[in-house]
Amino acid sequence: MFITLMISLLCAPLRDLGFDPHVTLHADGKSYVHEFPNEDPTKSRFFKTLATIDERRHLHLTGRCTRVWKVMEIASREGTERKDSSAPDMVLKDVWLDGSAKTEKQIQDELFKDIRQFASTPGGWKTRPRVKDFSVADKEEFSSALEGENFKEFFYGDPSKIVAPGVNRDNVFATNPVSVPPEAASAKDEVGEDDEGSVEETKLDVFPQREFVNRRRCFSLSDLLCTALHDLETLGEAVDVLRHAATGMSLL
Repeated sequence: MFITLMISLLCAPLRDLGFDPHVTLHADGKSYVHEFPNEDPTKSRFFKTLATIDERRHLHLTGRCTRVWKVMEIASREGTERKDSSAPDMVLKDVWLDGSAKTEKQIQDELFKDIRQFASTPGGWKTRPRVKDFSVADKEEFSSALEGENFKEFFYGDPSKIVAPGVNRDNVFATNPVSVPPEAASAKDEVGEDDEGSVEETKLDVFPQREFVNRRRCFSLSDLLCTALHDLETLGEAVDVLRHAATGMSLL
């Protein structure tokens, strides 16, 4: 097993080891450049990180956490100035999803479709049983949210989605996980005494291995610059965010 592991690590392409060719260290040595590729290389877009909005380390070595960056668009991978001097800073979210999971954009599209259907309920949405216990104030706020496309304000933008090519890879380790019956697993390393009082240890011929789930990397880009909750300066701002979130949760 050790030899298989070492050969796999030494022979695997960099992409299979987690290196994304579309994310590179900038020449300044302090920031990263994210490339949004295009079939026409001349139309690829490049975004240079300016600061971290949210980044939390994963507890597992093999884990992948979501990172949210404040970025600016530059003309090329080596660029240092904004591509458009008047362009605002943007938000780039880097997230790893299970191979079969829907992207945030797909979930959001389905959610918006359901909200539109709810708003167009024959006889009015106020006749629906789920809102009968709403207060007058809540119904007024709900009514404002369901007017036109106002409900989109309660959700994070409408980001463009790009799945970077080459990051949706199979497990680099060829060995399939071993399935161990529960009764065998419970007997692992069990220590007891035989009739003569000597200690004997029950061992298994095979040991269970952890199965690494196939994942894919998704990037979302938005011009809606956000602030991390822990960076809010006043209690009033926090309360406004909570009320805004409560209305959004009600729409769900």
